Amino acid sequence: MRRRVTVTAAAPFLAGHTDSVYAVATAPDGTWLATAGDDRTIRVWGTVSTECFVLMRAEAGLLCCAWLPRGDELVVGGKVGFHHVDVRPPGSGVAGLR
Repeated sequence: MRRRVTVTAAAPFLAGHTDSVYAVATAPDGTWLATAGDDRTIRVWGTVSTECFVLMRAEAGLLCCAWLPRGDELVVGGKVGFHHVDVRPPGSGVAGLR
């Protein structure tokens, strides 16, 4: 059974998505929040600024995400498989979907 939950505090992190968000994961150090959803986007937000620093699009809807222990890599599961996202701090110029 699926339930919809409205959480006002989460609104800034969900504002950029254009369809249902199915996954939210906080980085191990608490500075980043990743969201993934049916709009095929992976977004990485700053937890203090609520600014979206990374936006990537997959080929199909996304259902789950989890940070790896170092906090600079993310694994995202979607309707057509898994993706490995390499996320580096803003300004490093490195962020990619593998």
